[in-house]
Amino acid sequence: MRASGALVVGLLSVVGITGCTVRATAPSVIVRTPEIRVSRPPPPAPGSPEVYVWQPGHWHWNGADYMWRAGHYEHRPSATAHWVAAEWVAKPNGSWAFHPGHWVG
Repeated sequence: MRASGALVVGLLSVVGITGCTVRATAPSVIVRTPEIRVSRPPPPAPGSPEVYVWQPGHWHWNGADYMWRAGHYEHRPSATAHWVAAEWVAKPNGSWAFHPGHWVG
């Protein structure tokens, strides 16, 4: 091994032993944009809660066992309607009753 090779190996050994770590951090940059003011709100975006409502998934009883029914978006039937999610309710006798989801309003 040449002298320069031995020097490189020696330096790498020292760096490995000392656990030298170099970290670079980027400076924080804050970008300010001008505020825009208008007299009315923007229209609802397509697929927004004003137009479509998420109906969450639920367990459905098929007569023999539970099957998962995935959630989906459904068009709101009127501007004031809201969705009441399906639910399973425990009854005092130990049975369970299913209340399907439905629109109100």
